Amino acid sequence: MQRFTHIGIVVPTRMEQGPLVSLLEEMTGQTPEHVVHGIWHIQRAYLNGVRISITHSSIGMVNAGAATEALIIYEQPEALINYGIAGSHTHEGLPGDVIVATGVCAPFSGYLQTGGVLDSAFGIRWDDDVTDAHTMVNGKHFWSLPCDPDLVACALQAAQVLSEQHALTIVPPPGQHVRPVRILSGVVASADTYCRDEATFASIRARFGSLCEDMESAAV
Repeated sequence: MQRFTHIGIVVPTRMEQGPLVSLLEEMTGQTPEHVVHGIWHIQRAYLNGVRISITHSSIGMVNAGAATEALIIYEQPEALINYGIAGSHTHEGLPGDVIVATGVCAPFSGYLQTGGVLDSAFGIRWDDDVTDAHTMVNGKHFWSLPCDPDLVACALQAAQVLSEQHALTIVPPPGQHVRPVRILSGVVASADTYCRDEATFASIRARFGSLCEDMESAAV
C-alpha cells in the first residue's frame, strides 16, 4: 500500500470541518496552523509524519471543484479526500453509518425530458473533446470514475478502527433500533440538486449502483 506524506481534505461546510479539526487537535495535541490564500482558508496539521491540509469549499459541485484546485495550487498534496455528510440511496444506510466511496458519479448530467423525467445521458465525462451535443453520441461516456484503491483501503481500515475503538452507533430514525455503525463501500453520486424523492433515488441507484449522494464528491 502506498504511503502518503501529504494529504489534502476538502470539506463542504464549517459544520462538517469542525469535528475533523477538533479530532486532529486531540490526536496531535496542537492547534492546526491557519493559512489564508485569498478566499481560501486552509488548516494545516501534522500527524505521524503526514502533513494534512484541510479547506472547506462551501456546498455544491462548482465550489468543490474550485476548492480542490486551490488546495492543489497552494498546498500541492499527494492525495485528495472529500469528507462530509451524505444522504443514503438505500434503506440499509442509516444516520451514523460510514460510506467509503469506491467511485463517484454525476447522475444529473443529462437531459430533462418532457414531464420532468431525467435522462442521465452524459455520465460523468466523455473520452473526446467534442463540443457539439449532436456528435456526443459517438463518444464513449463513463458512468463513474474510480477512486484511488490505496486511499479506499486506508479509509476502510481507518473507519473500522474508529468504529471499534469508540463503539460507534447510529442515530436511529423513528421505528428503528440503535445498532452499531456499519461501514459500507460503493459509488457515491453527486449533484447540485438536493434530492428527497425516493423514486429518483431508486432510478439513480439502478443506473449507477450508488449507495448515497452528496453535492461535492464527483467534483473533487
